[in-house]
Amino acid sequence: MKATNADGFNVLQNNREAAGQIINHLHFHIVPRTKGDSLKLSFGSSKAEEEELKEYEKKVKESL
Repeated sequence: MKATNADGFNVLQNNREAAGQIINHLHFHIVPRTKGDSLKLSFGSSKAEEEELKEYEKKVKESL
């Protein structure tokens, strides 16, 4: 933060091709942020329905 005069930062990680990973290795994107920088990080424009979320919750619990 000191080097970039950032007020904060985002840490992003993509896993597998469907999530945007291009090279198959672990790495993190560290994005310096400043107040009012207007950067918008978006992960899609649709919202999941409550029933869809409950189904995912059930599947995750069954996999644990």
